[in-house]
Amino acid sequence: MKKIFVLGLLVVLMVFSLASCAGNGDTTATPTPPGADDNRPVFAYATMSMSNQWMQNIHRALVTMGEQKGFDVVFTDADFNPEAQLTQLGQLITQGVDGVALFVVDEGIGPAAVQMLNDADVPVVGETLRLLDSSGNFIAPFVELDGYRVGTLAAEWVLENMDELGLDPNDFASTGFMQVTNTIFINNSFRVDGFKDTFFGAHPGFPESNRFISDVAADAVAVDETESAFNQTSAVLAANPQITQWLLFGAVDAYAHGAIRAIEAAGLANNTIMVSTGGERAIPEWQGATPSPAWKATVYFNALDFAAPISDALLQLHAGTSAEDIFPNDRDPGQDFGVIRISGRVVTPETYAQYWVEGY
Repeated sequence: MKKIFVLGLLVVLMVFSLASCAGNGDTTATPTPPGADDNRPVFAYATMSMSNQWMQNIHRALVTMGEQKGFDVVFTDADFNPEAQLTQLGQLITQGVDGVALFVVDEGIGPAAVQMLNDADVPVVGETLRLLDSSGNFIAPFVELDGYRVGTLAAEWVLENMDELGLDPNDFASTGFMQVTNTIFINNSFRVDGFKDTFFGAHPGFPESNRFISDVAADAVAVDETESAFNQTSAVLAANPQITQWLLFGAVDAYAHGAIRAIEAAGLANNTIMVSTGGERAIPEWQGATPSPAWKATVYFNALDFAAPISDALLQLHAGTSAEDIFPNDRDPGQDFGVIRISGRVVTPETYAQYWVEGY
């Protein structure tokens, strides 16, 4: 089967050399040809969309892990399409991959995706999003971004730095809060809930009328998430000229990036506090020649911290360890599968260099 897979992979690589991988929903492979050694397992990274910087970082981190631990990596790009992802998983099974790291497009297709892989005896480990059934039971091991904790960390940082940020807890009359998010994705909602529960729990008197949403999902014609966030944030700003100070929480760095540009276009950069999550856009912004004064902090999490346990788990599964015995010390009560949760840490333009790993 491995020789058949390698032959098929060479065909994929030729296709890769002729066409861009972004947005076409096709199965694509890392440009470094794997399979030279038939004893090296080949693992697939099945992504939601390789247009997303985080997923590019995870792919790069998995390739790095493969170089260190002796496996090869291919990837698929579902371009946000759940049906395309299921089709791609079927193709990966046919090609004979030895395991799949799955960033599921929609948690609703998790049971079908896992069942398909289980039926084919192809190990699967989830990345960032949960793999669970309709009753909330975990159906495979996964490494989860603990979205609620991420949002909590961001809000705690704001609360700890109220004076320096110029937030007056006794006067929020002209201060607006805006969540910059995509309501389609459940992990975004976890992050927003963590921020809101923590910040408004400390300041319940913050006016309800001053709480707004910039929803990427509302802009169906946007070229990308950043453009959509720019469009939606601009609309909120234009509709609320009475707000002279803004506190923004960007559930994803790409959304925050677009919102920052909207803030600048509105002339509000010096009156805005942006805290985001991810760091893949905030840190390059801070490294640039003219970073926005509005982007105060981000909750940074490292792709290598995800790729390391995922790759270890796939190697163990490939060697015969049962899925129920993966992450045995990280199993929630009543659950059959282990989960590692990662939440990261808050970094600022002054502190990020202590923790940032370039490229991840």
